[in-house]
Amino acid sequence: MKRVLLFLLFVPMLLTAQTNHNVTFKVDMSDYTGTFTNVYVSGTFNSWGGTSNQLLDADGDSIYEAVVSVPAGPIEWKYQVDAWAGQENFLSGTPCTVTNGGFTNRSMDVNADVVLPAVCWESCNSCGYVAPIVNVTFKVDMNQYTGTYTNVHVNGPFSGWCGSCAGTQMSDPDGDGIYELVAPLPAGSMEYKFTIDGWADQEQFNGGESCTVTNSGFTNRNIIYFADTVLDVACFNSCAACAAGPVLTQVDLPITFDDSTVNYTVLPFGGSSTASVVMDPAGGSNMVMTMNKTADAPTWAGTTMSTAAGLANPVPFSASANEMTVMVYSPDSGIVVRLKAEDAADPAISVETDAMTTTSNAWEMLTFDFANQATGTAAIDYNNTYDKLSIFFNFGVDGATAGDKTYYCDNVMMASGSGTNPNACGDLIISEYIEGSGSNKALELYNPTPNAIDLSLYSVYCNVNSGSFNNLSSPQGMIAPYGTYVMVNSNADSTLAAMADTLLSGFSAVNFNGDDAILLVKGSDTLDIIGEVDIDPGSSWPVGSGSTQNHTLVRMATVDMGETDWVVGATQWDVYPTDTYTDLGTHTSNCANTGNPCVVSMLPYSEDFEAGFPACWDTTQNAGSNGFMWGDATAMGSQFWPVPAHTNFMASNDDACDCDMSNDLLRSPQFDLSGYAGQLLDLSFEYYGDQNYGSIGTVWYSMNGGPLMLLDSMAPSPAAAWAMSTLDVSAVAGSDSVVFVWKHDDQGAWADGVAIDDVSVSVAPDPCMVMTLPYTEDFETGGMPACWDTTHNAGSNGFMWGDDTMHASQFWPVPAHTNFMASNDDACDCDMSNDLLWTPPFDLSGYAGQSLNLSFEYYGDQNYGSVATVWYSMNGGPLMLLDSVPPSPATAWANRTLDVSAVAGSDSVGFVFKHDDGGAWADGVAIDDVMLDVADTDSDVTFKVDMNNYGAAFGYVNVSGNFNNWCGDCAQMDDSDGDGVWELTIADIPNGPIEWKYSIDNWAFDESLNSGMSCVITDPSGQFVNRYLDVQNDTVMPVVCYESCMACPANPINVNITFQVDMSGYTGGAYTTVHVNGTFNGWCGSCGNEMQDPDGDNIYDLTVPFNNITPGDTIEWKYTVDAWTDQENLTDGSPCTLTTIDGTNVFVNRMLAMPAMDQTMPVVCWNSCDACTIGLEEEAGAFDMFPNPAQDQVTITWAQSGERTIRIVDAQGRVVQTVQPELNALEVVLNTSSLSAGWYTVVVESASDYKVEKLIIQE
Repeated sequence: MKRVLLFLLFVPMLLTAQTNHNVTFKVDMSDYTGTFTNVYVSGTFNSWGGTSNQLLDADGDSIYEAVVSVPAGPIEWKYQVDAWAGQENFLSGTPCTVTNGGFTNRSMDVNADVVLPAVCWESCNSCGYVAPIVNVTFKVDMNQYTGTYTNVHVNGPFSGWCGSCAGTQMSDPDGDGIYELVAPLPAGSMEYKFTIDGWADQEQFNGGESCTVTNSGFTNRNIIYFADTVLDVACFNSCAACAAGPVLTQVDLPITFDDSTVNYTVLPFGGSSTASVVMDPAGGSNMVMTMNKTADAPTWAGTTMSTAAGLANPVPFSASANEMTVMVYSPDSGIVVRLKAEDAADPAISVETDAMTTTSNAWEMLTFDFANQATGTAAIDYNNTYDKLSIFFNFGVDGATAGDKTYYCDNVMMASGSGTNPNACGDLIISEYIEGSGSNKALELYNPTPNAIDLSLYSVYCNVNSGSFNNLSSPQGMIAPYGTYVMVNSNADSTLAAMADTLLSGFSAVNFNGDDAILLVKGSDTLDIIGEVDIDPGSSWPVGSGSTQNHTLVRMATVDMGETDWVVGATQWDVYPTDTYTDLGTHTSNCANTGNPCVVSMLPYSEDFEAGFPACWDTTQNAGSNGFMWGDATAMGSQFWPVPAHTNFMASNDDACDCDMSNDLLRSPQFDLSGYAGQLLDLSFEYYGDQNYGSIGTVWYSMNGGPLMLLDSMAPSPAAAWAMSTLDVSAVAGSDSVVFVWKHDDQGAWADGVAIDDVSVSVAPDPCMVMTLPYTEDFETGGMPACWDTTHNAGSNGFMWGDDTMHASQFWPVPAHTNFMASNDDACDCDMSNDLLWTPPFDLSGYAGQSLNLSFEYYGDQNYGSVATVWYSMNGGPLMLLDSVPPSPATAWANRTLDVSAVAGSDSVGFVFKHDDGGAWADGVAIDDVMLDVADTDSDVTFKVDMNNYGAAFGYVNVSGNFNNWCGDCAQMDDSDGDGVWELTIADIPNGPIEWKYSIDNWAFDESLNSGMSCVITDPSGQFVNRYLDVQNDTVMPVVCYESCMACPANPINVNITFQVDMSGYTGGAYTTVHVNGTFNGWCGSCGNEMQDPDGDNIYDLTVPFNNITPGDTIEWKYTVDAWTDQENLTDGSPCTLTTIDGTNVFVNRMLAMPAMDQTMPVVCWNSCDACTIGLEEEAGAFDMFPNPAQDQVTITWAQSGERTIRIVDAQGRVVQTVQPELNALEVVLNTSSLSAGWYTVVVESASDYKVEKLIIQE
């Protein structure tokens, strides 16, 4: 895959005399539709010079000609006008042309003087040539088209791209899915494409395909034909025939991206953003959708999760089912994700709603409530059809602000309550809920099945504050048949904490109050709930005689399955007083009656024989013997076999029996170890058997009732003492039926015996498990350290041990360093796309709630495309991404510290360093000095703000934040050097998210920050917008301008903004003066902000100077009359507005991001984002426009010739395109490929009328 060496061969050239011939070039310009001054011929013979060879028209017959001396041999050329201002464009395959290197030109082989015939511009024929009519048979295979449709059409210039007019509809009389159309066409060449139901859907080509050509931004199929032609059958949207294999079905809910029979086409839009279906970034074989929102992406960039045809069935919205859930993996927390549902056949019908991420670089489930539509969007109408879904990551923030980011989503489906409940006694339920005093919060899960269940398949969510965000916890380990799993808040009292299977800290599922709903989720299916999702009940939900606040709730024994309808679920609980823990850790259920009590499927298992001969144990023996019997040392000892003092046990005593004890067997219960496949298991027991008289003790096992298999013999115990034995029984891990057997064989002797006590079967402790921090590994002891490992693809050696001399290579020289681990692709020249370096496993259960850091030294310059990442795995589960490792400095090692507090409390977690060579070579990744330790809990943060552009006098600047109770004067900053940059270092700020803003003179003034700025966070109510930082270590903040996320410009900028408003549509009555009021004049009413209308055309304007501004910062304003006698009432969500919520007050104002130069705002109508059209009738019949909705182009036709001007105006009233057609033209084709999705106004203006129509541009 790697090296390509290029050699230059120098070959002597023989120079020979070259012969030239005179070629007379002629071109007829009579059909040329543009304007020009001069005509030229440019080609290989004149180095394509723009003015080298001019053609002349001496007799004025529009035929331009020139004689050019041309070297003998093949030549290429074309005719062009005004030094390449315009040129001929040919389709590849046109008879008089040749295509080389993507360029199609005229061509001929010159071997004598020649006078070429006059040809029409851009044609191989003379002007006036009438091409013969030939029949072209079009064929398209629709068998793999996944949408629904009625008719298939061929559209091209022959039909005016009309959509569904006469002569375009194809037919399939034999029902084989192959549609055909025979079209009589003039011989020549043509572009075309296949479309569905007019323009409801169409083929989408990328350009560069073998059957397509791209002209003026449009990519279509292309054919050349000069006789009757039958085209090959092509698959819809392909140049080839449909591939053999299963036909993909149209996507439908739920969208899992995992079904190989479903068409998971995804369509990105906005900038150069891309989307595709890829492997889960967290590891495993799960397929998910990814979207790369690029730096040039607009705020509305997103991805449609289907073809343009949408879903196979409409989203089943109803008044009781209007929520959807999506699993989202985002690099950032606190971003808005929007989900849009629309009618695939009518994009004007849609509903949109928002959710916010609460975590980064981890999966979380977001709930989208379509009954609570996004501001400025249409409300849901249950009579509408919604069969197309699009998702928008970091909605409202453009790529330039957010940076190039990659997002993932999965499992798009209706929310809980919309699906099927689990089966009775078939899956986990929530069996106990404790909402006690203080932090005494706990949840108990119950397994009502006869089989052990892997908890890693489940998640528990706490739906906080009626859905403002979700706390997620992912339990780990196995839960026994009819067993429980208890999750407790790590700050609970010691009694409750001691009952936990796991203690959870921070924003976990057991960090809830009585008004927070709880969800038990398996994959993407909700199994059980407490409370109502995204509903605020006040303080709690009523349950029986109590409520979900300050009570313990225990599930009734008759409940055998989860319940997702809380109306029903609220009736299924017994209610107990606050801080009642009596039943925690056990649960009574009718389901347990179906199990076999003698089958052990959950480890550890132990038996101490203190309560008599245990149930489910058994003994067998030869005739005359009593086998193993129960008792203590007194009862079981005898004259010749005295048993050392001991509590109760099981024993076979030949001296007491004096009988045939050659086959005394003690049998354990049956073990179902199917849940422990691949794990290390131990069988341990205490025993006494001195073997003084020849008795032998052995241990055996039997699988599925089969023959006994020897495990081991028991060594003689010490004289007068018991001994311990631990046997490795990993060989039976995974079996669903195992019995362990202890055997006493007296060998025909007497006066001897064997005693057994304290039997246990358990998962063997991992000798590599690290349980105490700090842990360090410096790789200095030689070779791969014990308990470390590397895995890799075939051909690679993975990570290897050595120093810089051993690992360095020609293209990857490693800076001097002691021993380390490295994956060097240059040294291997192999596939290192999946080289993994695994740490030992860590049991961090003793560090629950603590902050942990993983730090390491590394070298990886990434000069040749290699990428280093760090991952973790819990309980052997899938890899989860921690972070990417940035390039190290040139010829230097770097240090990296990652916050891994999320895994604190886990009893099994491993960390993984990954090298992906990206298919390149000559690069590598080296790792050294790995350490895992408890992190500092607080940090020092240095704040800096530039006040040079602040336009008023002030005394001091203060840092006010949630870490100092938003004080106004307790954190005063300093500008001792007088440079206008104020600074302050605040020590010991607790690590974690902080919010703050810069205030002036004890809150006399403070920053006004706008939601959506890159450095801020907005609270769910929209009332507070503050600066935001996730503090993890000592940090020095960059200098930012006051009220900005950016540094102040080096030279403060002054700009003039001219505001314009058209009052011709004002209906509020008489007025005297029009004003502009905004943030820049303190909303003063009347203070020199009067607008003027000197020419009396009802358009008022005012130019306002802005000094010392930072481009990109925003202003707000609105137009008022007579100070504040009347004001605009703008619509929330309109494209030119910003909505601010301040308590119960909602303000909707116009908004502008400040430009870097003077700007004149477009004329807008009072109370509107658009220009006025007063007195102008919006008349559909004035001109025809199709297709509408459109994507890349739109055709406009009219009935009478004449001078016209056509303008496309966007939603902000800006003219985005202007065209003036030829006088005799009756149509024009407008290129709309550069227009963003949304609605526009098309204005067609002539001397006698002015007509407008709405145009919708689709994604």
